[in-house]
Amino acid sequence: MSTREVTIVNQSKKVIKQSKPPKKARKPISPKIWIPIIAVLSILLVVGLIIDSIYKRPIITVDDEKLYMDDLKYYFFNVELAYDKNTQIFGPSYMDMPVNEQSGIRIRDIAKQDAVDAALSNEIMYREAVAKGYSLTDEDNETINSTIDDMLENVFTEAEVKKNGFTREYLTEVLTRTTLAERYQNDLLESFDIDTEKIREGFDVEEYRQYEIEYFFITTQTLDEDSKSIPLDDSKKKEAKEKLLSLTSDAENTEDWSTLLPEDEEDVKYHEANFLKNDTFFSEEFKAMMMDMENGEVSQLHEEENGYYIVRMKDNNSMARYEDAVESAIDEEKQEAFHKYYQENIQPNHTYKVNQDYLMSLRMGQLTLDR
Repeated sequence: MSTREVTIVNQSKKVIKQSKPPKKARKPISPKIWIPIIAVLSILLVVGLIIDSIYKRPIITVDDEKLYMDDLKYYFFNVELAYDKNTQIFGPSYMDMPVNEQSGIRIRDIAKQDAVDAALSNEIMYREAVAKGYSLTDEDNETINSTIDDMLENVFTEAEVKKNGFTREYLTEVLTRTTLAERYQNDLLESFDIDTEKIREGFDVEEYRQYEIEYFFITTQTLDEDSKSIPLDDSKKKEAKEKLLSLTSDAENTEDWSTLLPEDEEDVKYHEANFLKNDTFFSEEFKAMMMDMENGEVSQLHEEENGYYIVRMKDNNSMARYEDAVESAIDEEKQEAFHKYYQENIQPNHTYKVNQDYLMSLRMGQLTLDR
């Protein structure tokens, strides 16, 4: 490139550089412009809240009070947690198992209805309790606080607390309602005239006579290649028998049998059990032998198909199972009486509505759980 050409290029660069418009100083935006912008944003926010309020659908309405999902998450959580235990056992498809093939109702639909029923009855009973002057006692408040501590520490995951808004304030409000509702319900249950003697007469004491035993056991079986139980050979059975007799040689003179076995003992097992004459996994011969034993009596070595036993009878006439059966029957009759009283004398005092259309959109299983 010639000297003249270089000079022309350099001059051209200067001209281009000099031809750029000078930078203008930024002027602050006038408050007159910000004011309408803020006003518009505020209006949009208010409109958004109004729209959200309009389209936020309640699940149930009780006495004109609308209760939304946020209000009822505690009830949904309890039901989902209960059903989740079965999900852990039967697998993730459990909630979709059909209850009624023709109607298409599945377990998750039953769970959803359980949550709504629990919330509705509790809200109605809470209102009844308050109307009748029920209020929290100091003991109630202490119980509520300790229950919340336990829930936050041992029941809810951190994710569930955040997901559901399970703050201490929220839980206190919910547990206040459930506590008053339950106290009023318990008072009603105790007020019903139940013929307990007639209920007792309906149970055969001898049929429910419970035999309480403790025993040592060593198996005489092992597993083959197909994991099927097969008997030990005679020499190993003899070893098992001798080991059991050796470890329990002082059984008759020992009050606490659980102390007889070394901590690292794996073959000989110690168990406590109870049975009824018509409800036991023991063989007929073994059962008959034990039913003839006196309290505190120790049996001789007894051989069953699966192994050797040494038994001590702790109580051959326990009434525990009989009392459980009677109490269960009494509770059932009380619940039936309450259900009738609730439908005839409590529920009619309140107006309520369940938003079935909204419920259809809710899928039980992980609405509140996060674990």
